[in-house]
Amino acid sequence: MIQRSLMLFSLLITHVVSAQQASPLSLDQAVETALENNREVTIAQKDVQASHDKVTEYRAIGLPQVNGEISFQNFLDIPTQVIPANAFNPMADPNELVGVRFGTDYNATASITVNQLLFDGSYITGLKAARRYPEISNLQLIMKKRDLKFDVTSAYLSAVIAQENIRIVSVNIDTTERLLEQLAGLIEVGVSDSTEYDQLTLNLQRIKNSKAQAERQYELSLMLLKLVMGVELDKDIELSMTFNDLLEDLGANPRDIQGFDPAQRTEHKLMETQIELKDLDLQVQNNMALPSVGAFFQHQQQALRNEFNFFNDDPWYPATIWGISVQVPIWSSFDNKSKIAQKQIEVEKTQEEITLLDRNLQLMANQSLINYQSAADVFLTEKDNLALSEKILNRHLIQYRLGVINSITLTQIQQQHLAAQSSYIGAAMDLVNASVELDKILYNPNE
Repeated sequence: MIQRSLMLFSLLITHVVSAQQASPLSLDQAVETALENNREVTIAQKDVQASHDKVTEYRAIGLPQVNGEISFQNFLDIPTQVIPANAFNPMADPNELVGVRFGTDYNATASITVNQLLFDGSYITGLKAARRYPEISNLQLIMKKRDLKFDVTSAYLSAVIAQENIRIVSVNIDTTERLLEQLAGLIEVGVSDSTEYDQLTLNLQRIKNSKAQAERQYELSLMLLKLVMGVELDKDIELSMTFNDLLEDLGANPRDIQGFDPAQRTEHKLMETQIELKDLDLQVQNNMALPSVGAFFQHQQQALRNEFNFFNDDPWYPATIWGISVQVPIWSSFDNKSKIAQKQIEVEKTQEEITLLDRNLQLMANQSLINYQSAADVFLTEKDNLALSEKILNRHLIQYRLGVINSITLTQIQQQHLAAQSSYIGAAMDLVNASVELDKILYNPNE
């Protein structure tokens, strides 16, 4: 029994540990997770929902409005009216007044009123404008998702590069440690002295410091990635993409801006929608000069009592009325004319702004392509420099083992190699950033 319990406990622990282990995370999965968890995207999605509710709210203005009302009054003192006394007694003094009270102590009224807008030019145009507002919210949501997609991509690829930097530095550490082991054997047999050993030990410590810095940079990259993804910062993440995968993706997707069209950018579509809304707003202001027509219907029941007995079978007195009202603007002292002129200027300003936006977008596309091409050239140069530096280092390692050069010369060559590796990693990072920026400017959500 005890053995069975221990076995079950062991299986439970194994299951918990396995569940806690991070499964490899691809770039697409990272983007998908971010779209599900990111707070800014969630807020933008709620704005889309609210914009649809806003349309329903505005549409309701033109639909029947039904209101019910129940009122109760208790006259502690019934109002008094005065009438000439000769109305009751022809012989009375014409100047004599008699106080008379009309009404009952308790009154109750129940009524229902229906209002219906029949015609209002500004409402009809305003409803058209209200129906376009969800388009703005949708476009803003698309922009949020687009920016998030490329923020995640940048953070993910930065972490991949940081991981590669750790691997490169680790290789240098292994090489230097093997040299130290060989040198220790030579010191034991008296072929070499401790100065060489101390020099290599100092160099090894510097390389280990570089590795520690690279590991901190990797942790920071992962933290930034988790922050953008909207997951807990203490969640374990393992990247499925390798540095070689990254280079293959960059090489497999040649980039150009031949098909770039500013009109396909979400910013352009958003401003186009704003122009349409401002034009509709101008039409609303123009329609303010048109008459508006409304109809109403009201039915009420009124109970008049001298005692509080509204629940008895005593009569309730009905009153029913319906009517139509027409409001005709006649003179606004140039107020409406001034507002129309201002809104017309706003439409013209936005038309100029969209032209300026298209020019800036085209400039951004050209600049992004130039930056990408420059970063690609620098990366290829640094890649060749790293290969050449590695060849030089390997040659000097052989010479060091043969005793042709000393540790000081080897240290200088190693430092040169580390500098080449650092430049290579920096160039890779610049290339990734330039690639992400170019992809972002060329991104078309319809494709």
